[in-house]
Amino acid sequence: MADYVVKENDAVILYYVDDYMDTKIPAMDAETENKQLAAEVTEKIASIGKVTKDSEAAIKEARAAYDSLTATQKSLVTNFDVLEEAELQLDIIKGNVIQTKFTLVGDDVHGTNAHKSYTNWINDITVTVKNGATVSDVIAKALKDNGYSSEGTTNYISAIKTPSGITLGEFDNGPRSGWMYAVNGKAPNVGIADYKVKAGDTIKFYYVDDYTKDDTPTIDVSGDTHTKKLSPATVKVVKTAYNIVKLTWTKADNATKYQVYRKVGKNNKFVNIATTTSLKYTDKKVKTGKKYYYKVVAVNEKGETVDSKTVKATPKAKKLKVKAKKKAGRTVLSWKKVKGATGYKVYRSTKKNGKYKKVKTITKKSLATFKAKKSNKNITTR
Repeated sequence: MADYVVKENDAVILYYVDDYMDTKIPAMDAETENKQLAAEVTEKIASIGKVTKDSEAAIKEARAAYDSLTATQKSLVTNFDVLEEAELQLDIIKGNVIQTKFTLVGDDVHGTNAHKSYTNWINDITVTVKNGATVSDVIAKALKDNGYSSEGTTNYISAIKTPSGITLGEFDNGPRSGWMYAVNGKAPNVGIADYKVKAGDTIKFYYVDDYTKDDTPTIDVSGDTHTKKLSPATVKVVKTAYNIVKLTWTKADNATKYQVYRKVGKNNKFVNIATTTSLKYTDKKVKTGKKYYYKVVAVNEKGETVDSKTVKATPKAKKLKVKAKKKAGRTVLSWKKVKGATGYKVYRSTKKNGKYKKVKTITKKSLATFKAKKSNKNITTR
């Protein structure tokens, strides 16, 4: 092995055989091969990192590797969304993007009972897509960015699921009910994957109880509480402690629950960590010293959402107040226990502004005292 010089794109397999005289290379089982190839592509995508004008080669290489996979192998790639976002960011840098407006209009799941009103689930947002993108691309990005998901194909969406778990699909409100779309107020006669959007296009994806009445539904904003405007919550960090961040927020008008999102570091993605009806939340799955960002998403009965402004917090250990006593030629230190602490480190110096040296690590959670063998001028703990 040490004498063979590998070339680019060589595939190296290290394998075990029962008879080294048998020169046939054993075949890898399909499941293992699929996982291995998907893992290689996942790694290529992860290696893209922060997108700059010099990232094009790495992005194209990752895209080519992904496109070469089978459908089964593609389903095992865990960060395909990262590749799509990287491609979009590169296009933004190169100026190869267009901006569109998008609105999603939903309905109650009322079966064949009387219709109440249609509601803006996503209202007039800006969606940035690549040049040459289709209505399908705009819808997919808008849904994903706002916590929605869909069922169907790239050319026909049969159902949409809201962030709160409500699913509205074709035939739910009668035999002629389903999802339709309009561009600039007109309903095209082609599928969503066949209509290429232009800069400034306004796309409305809407649900109807009867597709034979193909007018864009009128939004009823009369006294129905389901259609009242949803306001954002105002979030505050009220306490940071050892491995703890406590949040509170104001009540959002017409909200029925709140989703708490957190991300670690400025450049990572937000992750939903809790859903609650309360106006406060204590995050105990954080590490002291790390910077975290939070936002609270207000949700109403329709599944409409509105984000709060982002706040940041860094959990910090409470500063210890240490007491020192001399006893029988020793210095005895004591302090109050820190909730959540798994131990303490004791440092000592013989000068007030001198260099401190660690003299003891205490791993017992309940112990909050330390006896030094010799008395010194200055002792500190942390």
